[in-house]
Amino acid sequence: MKKKSVISLIKYYTEKNDVGFRSEAYEIAKDFDASGDYQLAEYIMSLLSNANTFVPQVSENVSPFFEK
Repeated sequence: MKKKSVISLIKYYTEKNDVGFRSEAYEIAKDFDASGDYQLAEYIMSLLSNANTFVPQVSENVSPFFEK
């Protein structure tokens, strides 16, 4: 990752430039992927995704449907 990428990322964040921020972050993820750090690249991509990739795995069985 280049210093320029980090500076650009911070600049886009402070300017509230979501499009620029996401674009730069995707480029950083691609750079990690190209250098063989696949897990970090996938993690960055999942953070930028609007999908609920990380969901709680614990659920409480508290419901009126489970009571007699």
